[in-house]
Amino acid sequence: MKKALVILTTLTALLAGCAQEVEDFENEEEEIAPLQVDEDLGMKEGHVTRGIITAIDPAVGELTVEHAPVPGLELPAGTRQFGLADQQRLEELTVGDPIRFNFVESDTGEYVIQDFQEE
Repeated sequence: MKKALVILTTLTALLAGCAQEVEDFENEEEEIAPLQVDEDLGMKEGHVTRGIITAIDPAVGELTVEHAPVPGLELPAGTRQFGLADQQRLEELTVGDPIRFNFVESDTGEYVIQDFQEE
């Protein structure tokens, strides 16, 4: 019983921290510095934002990211799935990592992360 209470208390604290981060993203108005776009690697000019990885699906090469607003797209803060252009870089990431990332919208409408940096 004591162990369950400790686990419940820890989870509550973690969820409270996540809720605060969502609120911080919703209120964020600071311009986020762009990442370097390497056209030799087939990268396109995209949109830059920051966020926290909430899920990783290596089977399909997707990340779920709770992200800050993206003014260039008039995209509010939220949680969305993003493909990852370089699937090998999935190994660098874990759930809970804060990242700054450059993404584009593919021809099929999917958002694809071209590059990222851990913050």
